[in-house]
Amino acid sequence: MRYIWSHVWAFAVQDFALRRYSLALCWISLLAAFNYAIGYEEDILAPLEGTWRGYAGYAAMYALAYVPVALLQPLPRRAWPWAALGLAVLVIDAGFQGYRTLAEAQPTAEGYVVVWVIAQQAQSLLTILLPLALAYTALRPMPGFYGLAAGPGVRLGPYLGLLGLMVPLVCLAAPTEGFQATYPIFDRSLDWPQHRGWIALFELAYAWDFLATELLFRGFFVVALGRLAGPAVVLPVVTLYGALHFGKPVAEAASSLLGGYVLSALALRTGNIWGGVVVHMGIALLMEAAALAFR
Repeated sequence: MRYIWSHVWAFAVQDFALRRYSLALCWISLLAAFNYAIGYEEDILAPLEGTWRGYAGYAAMYALAYVPVALLQPLPRRAWPWAALGLAVLVIDAGFQGYRTLAEAQPTAEGYVVVWVIAQQAQSLLTILLPLALAYTALRPMPGFYGLAAGPGVRLGPYLGLLGLMVPLVCLAAPTEGFQATYPIFDRSLDWPQHRGWIALFELAYAWDFLATELLFRGFFVVALGRLAGPAVVLPVVTLYGALHFGKPVAEAASSLLGGYVLSALALRTGNIWGGVVVHMGIALLMEAAALAFR
């Protein structure tokens, strides 16, 4: 824990400015209040996913979450094309409905559900990994692939220790009605004990989706963009990460701001995203396993 918090504290001391942080918090709070008041994402955008109106709606939401905060401490001019690329990738991923097409092509209701829940998690292979890989191949913005390169500076021990602290908390929560109503994530309408292979494939796709999230938010928006703009990249990506959680319960969306700040500060300071991958993916799979164990 000392390793983690020393990095976060060092970044906060370097970057903190009361006016800028307060304005950013007020702005994302206003956006969140507007979203939850009218059901912007769940009631307005969700039915439009896969259409040009849906993409435009996501573009407006994410641009409003990122750009005004990025202007509080303006990014260098050369950084803006990269920021625009990252926002475009996020918008495409949010509105993409390719998994629906695959599911609707299945001849059985069971096949429909299986393909739906797995493809929905794995679609970021196409919507996030592919465009970032093409950009990296064409432009080579940095050595290593957006903070995924393993090297002597990568320390996983502190993050595994943090994950270990979560085990008793998750185990305490797992038997509760609310936890069991949410987890495991895979569809409950199937006789899943008869489909253990599908469960394994789903969990693999589910885990991958968290890696893809870290790759975009911490790898692209922080590690890569940070080489052009320094610490100024962190605060706007924190508010953008908060906007990503607008469809979640309010408490989860609020806590994503703190989690996004910690993981972004760590990524910028260490130059890699493996800490965020371990924590993000590890907690998600831990909750899946606990839910299965206490069913």
